[in-house]
Amino acid sequence: MPRFNESARQGRLIIKFLGAGNYVAMADVIDANTALISVLSNKVTIETFLHPKKVFYIDDSNLVALAFTSFRALLFTLKGGYHEAINLETESNFSKLLVCIARSDLTLGITNINKSFLDQITYDRYLVNPVMVSKPDSIKLLSNFQLMSNPHILGVIQSSQKLFLDSVRFPNGISTILLAPSGSDTNTLRRLNASVWEKIVERILSNFPNASIQLIFPNDCDWQYRELTSLLRGCKSITVQIGNYSEYLEQVKNTDLVVCIDSQTLHIATQFNIPVIAFFGPSSPYGVNYDKNIYPISQAPMCSPCVHKYFTTPCSDRAFCMDFEDSEIDIFDRLRTLCA
Repeated sequence: MPRFNESARQGRLIIKFLGAGNYVAMADVIDANTALISVLSNKVTIETFLHPKKVFYIDDSNLVALAFTSFRALLFTLKGGYHEAINLETESNFSKLLVCIARSDLTLGITNINKSFLDQITYDRYLVNPVMVSKPDSIKLLSNFQLMSNPHILGVIQSSQKLFLDSVRFPNGISTILLAPSGSDTNTLRRLNASVWEKIVERILSNFPNASIQLIFPNDCDWQYRELTSLLRGCKSITVQIGNYSEYLEQVKNTDLVVCIDSQTLHIATQFNIPVIAFFGPSSPYGVNYDKNIYPISQAPMCSPCVHKYFTTPCSDRAFCMDFEDSEIDIFDRLRTLCA
């Protein structure tokens, strides 16, 4: 919750000590309403490339100067009033102290510690080790969270999709398709909404009307079991399967195609060389052993992977990354071209 009335404060405080080049990279997001706390060795770079509202420099040239200016930095932080205070130093406890005492509506930051109670208490919103994300984009994600795709990861995903389309063939056609909506009872973030599964089934039946579709769950206590079985009850081509582990393995092994989320089913299908269409959101498509048999579908969010890192994720567990448009599942229309 914001610490103060949001209308009472404006501007932004950014705390970043090391790496003068970071300030050059952040030039587009540091404006006249931004205050900075940095170290004296960055002064020339900051004054050359940036025009912040005000800057406080900590003098780290010797211990006496460091102690004196660090104390003054505390006073500087307490004196100002900001809409948001952002800590970009992942490993500095002093910078975390500064951002904690800042008089701000929102406390934001980047951290390198997964599932830290201290970070949960300190920050209103934070990012854990954002991978291949620039400092300006990190600030945008922190300040006003919205789903942002990482173009670098998107390029790799598109290459993997092309490899699947170029390599995988179904010489006997596709007669059995296994759908695995479930991951684990404790991880709901990486699940697809029921409406997305409904679209997938519609695409499959329009292209393979005679296919047998198996919808598998570990048990009937799975939280999506009742929702999906009720939604798809009128479809005569679908059978719901619940069995023991051995039966589950046989179902995966003897199907023509698996459609799943990032779960054990993906890894097992890969082990059996079964072609897989896999949906990713909070988890990374490249956390598994990838080969030509996997067609990854992902929006490549900049905040991913986030599973196992947060008590409360940057999106407040809303998982926008698992909402897919029709155009993102057009692979089911292209599968016919892979059949002999």
